[in-house]
Amino acid sequence: MALSEGFFQSLKKINSKIGASALCPGFVATNIIESERNRPESLATKKKSNFLMKQLASAVLKRGKKPSEIADRTIEGIQAGSFYILPHPVYDEMIKERYERILARTEPQSIDIKATWLGTLLRREEY
Repeated sequence: MALSEGFFQSLKKINSKIGASALCPGFVATNIIESERNRPESLATKKKSNFLMKQLASAVLKRGKKPSEIADRTIEGIQAGSFYILPHPVYDEMIKERYERILARTEPQSIDIKATWLGTLLRREEY
């Protein structure tokens, strides 16, 4: 992100006719979790995937925004001159909490809290 922010500022400084934006798409309803099926055998990993984690990831992705929605928000953001393009407002609170912890110089949020947050997301229709 810092590299993209620096790139944005460099372009702005020289009054460039192009800009830069950073897309943080969050969960997108795709089949990316199944991408291993396309891997050539010569590049296959010996490690077996964790079935439970794969099921959880699949459930999360299925409830994500459609790729076309992410594309629409991206185009809208670029046309509006926005740098940060965050199509999922549900993450705003999590981002705020993370930076408050950083500024307070406390420890990162625990995995358990993140798992609880993920469970809350899974109970929503869409995120």
